[in-house]
Amino acid sequence: MADLSGGERVKVQLLTILVSASNLLILDEPTNYLDLPAVQALEDYLVGYPGTVLFVAHDQVFRDHVATRTLVLTNRQLRDPARTAQGVPASDLPRLQFEYDQAMLAPELDTQRLQELRQKIAALKATL
Repeated sequence: MADLSGGERVKVQLLTILVSASNLLILDEPTNYLDLPAVQALEDYLVGYPGTVLFVAHDQVFRDHVATRTLVLTNRQLRDPARTAQGVPASDLPRLQFEYDQAMLAPELDTQRLQELRQKIAALKATL
């Protein structure tokens, strides 16, 4: 490890986290220090990841490719842009996200159902 560059060390640390037996990943700026092929590989991995991923990223393209739900923290307030000013869901997105969350909590993890829900969420987000 001592001979690796800073970026290579980050890749090794990230790989260690990704191959662990976790069903929840919390990532802070995971694209920092990664080259484009590594970012694309990370996107592909996270899109197919059957667990929950909570991440903070300033990389808009990465967020658009990976996130199924986005929350915004502004002036110490957390808001959900998928809801209108009146708090009424703007679409089926909140229902699908809730269903996804419930599927994640089910005793028997149905990875195929999770993939279907992720695809529906991504398709719906693309139309908003």
